[in-house]
Amino acid sequence: MSGVRSEKGGFSSKSVPFKLFILIASLIGAVCCSFIYYCERLQLAPYTAKGLTVRLAASALAGGTFFALLYFLLLKAIQSLTKREWLPVILITLITSVCMIVWFPVPNTGLYSPHDLTIRALPDETGEIRPITLTWLHHNGRDIPLSSVQCSGNCIPDEYGITLTDENSELSWSGIISGTLTIEFVSDENQGIAEIRNGGLTQTAPLNNTDMNRLSFDIAFPPSNGLPEFLAVWLISFLLCLAGTIAAFKLLPGWSAKGFMLGAFLCFTIFRVIQFLTVKEPLFFVDSESYLGMSEMPIMDILRGTPYCHQQFWYCIARPAFIPLIYKLCRQDPTAITIAQLVISILCWGFFAWHAAAICRKDSRKKAVIILTLGLGCIPNVTRWDQVIMSESLSIAAAMLLMGSCFWLMRPNPENKWNPLPALCTAAGALFYAQSRDSAAWIVILIIVLLLCLNRLRNERKVIFLLCAVLAVVCWSVMGNTGGRWQYPFENVLFNRILRDPQGEQFFLQAEMPTPERIEELYGVEHMMGSELFNSEAFTPLREWILSDGLKTYIRYMLHIPFETLRMTWYEGFEKEAFEQIGYIYTPSGFAHLLPDPFVKFFSCNLPGVLIFGLGLAGIWIAFRRKDGERYAFPLLFIFSAYILSTGVFIADEYELARHSMVIILMMKAGTWPLICMLTEELNS
Repeated sequence: MSGVRSEKGGFSSKSVPFKLFILIASLIGAVCCSFIYYCERLQLAPYTAKGLTVRLAASALAGGTFFALLYFLLLKAIQSLTKREWLPVILITLITSVCMIVWFPVPNTGLYSPHDLTIRALPDETGEIRPITLTWLHHNGRDIPLSSVQCSGNCIPDEYGITLTDENSELSWSGIISGTLTIEFVSDENQGIAEIRNGGLTQTAPLNNTDMNRLSFDIAFPPSNGLPEFLAVWLISFLLCLAGTIAAFKLLPGWSAKGFMLGAFLCFTIFRVIQFLTVKEPLFFVDSESYLGMSEMPIMDILRGTPYCHQQFWYCIARPAFIPLIYKLCRQDPTAITIAQLVISILCWGFFAWHAAAICRKDSRKKAVIILTLGLGCIPNVTRWDQVIMSESLSIAAAMLLMGSCFWLMRPNPENKWNPLPALCTAAGALFYAQSRDSAAWIVILIIVLLLCLNRLRNERKVIFLLCAVLAVVCWSVMGNTGGRWQYPFENVLFNRILRDPQGEQFFLQAEMPTPERIEELYGVEHMMGSELFNSEAFTPLREWILSDGLKTYIRYMLHIPFETLRMTWYEGFEKEAFEQIGYIYTPSGFAHLLPDPFVKFFSCNLPGVLIFGLGLAGIWIAFRRKDGERYAFPLLFIFSAYILSTGVFIADEYELARHSMVIILMMKAGTWPLICMLTEELNS
């Protein structure tokens, strides 16, 4: 019956409480929207009373209609909320609305207070009054017209502004104001001293600066945010959060995983695009020149790994082919490159999120994996690289493509039919990832080993072995093309880590390493290949020794101090979470991450390394107890391979362990979220 409460304890769409709720929500929305609009846009604008009334009425009508329509459609769709559901809905809404104001950059607007401003000319040290010219008033992004400035005494308006010529002249302005008011005067040797009075505060502004044509002075006014302003913003946040909470309680549980993925991916795409647009221009480094230089070569030279010789340095260097080929397709245009990096990154993260979620059985866990993995794709250590002309953005995207393909490959198949598409995607992901960074080939080797082990659990032996053969060829090709690059990081290790340590220096001296006369000058210097001293004739014996015996000696040295190597990798990469400490030099101009810090820490899976590896051990224990235990294989692979590969990075390169291990540790975190959701499934089963 209409107008009667439903049996579940809610109210129907035709009941009086339903209509009353819609009315209250629309009235609150109308009042708050018009109040916020007045504070933000209207109170400083020179509108007449009629114009102000029309604009306030329009904003109230728009706000009220929006919230009335929003809640009518929402409550109509779900018909009712039970009495038990209303209490958690209200509590969650209160918490999320406060968090929205605290964590997100929600503008907390305010009614400005009226202030009086007075400007007059003061005598200089000789007692003479020199003219002063007011040329500009600026407040919170708006220019205040000089026509609103009142003049008493002898004032001369001209094309530059308003000039005061004697001490009896005075400029005054009254208005509502908050924050900072910028006052600009003309400045040259003929200008004098201005006195600026704001209520009981007085500021003296000397204008005789001959090096500048104009001088600006900022007057700070206390913020006027009070309880009414806070309540207006909070009520709007409360209404929006209430709609979201009701939808989460009633609509999301019935939303299929595919539909949820589409909605989440749309939000993810919008966020990444907005984050991308905050950057003013792409960021370039020394490595950018080598990638752009290789991209200008013929395609076959890029595929062969032909070295590019830096114009400003003393060395040539080869790069894996994937990045230069993408840059070649973009015709070396920085804008096109950054857009391509953004698009590829968005698509690969979406691909990974969907296939990582598919290894879970329950829809609730699938939706959780989608949110957690796409949230990981929104953190600054992912988004900042889209506007950096280096390998990080595309290598992260290729890593996500490879991980998603691996999850797809190991997804439980009830029909027991082999689908060649996951194998092809895995091969393509391995190719792109191995060709994006030198160290990436090693994780592909670990995947080969895992596939060969899992072959004993599955029946598709021919396809598995064929896939392993393809991946092996990819790794061999990458290591062959860029194998000469070992000298570049090894020299960093030698001069930055080994020779600065007395124990390491003694070990290499006993191995008959040549010591040129000025070798101490290179201790702590990075990029030896770009050093004129290192490339001089006096260092020829040392360079030849590095080529013939340097690597063998270094391997013996690592075996001589194994525990120190393992300890330093853990300390720099996992215990102190170097992943979260990427240097500011890799932040493009204008980049300001939009995701609040609490969300960054959460989605980054900012857990101690010991806990993550403990979760991995729990996953191993469960995997061996279940018939479909192979679906745990790849999350565990990416968790446990992270430390092994980071140790390899630490051994191979002294320069920036955090950045070079970032992709590896990011893959570990991306594998941790699906594993956590699968473990919760086991606990609830």
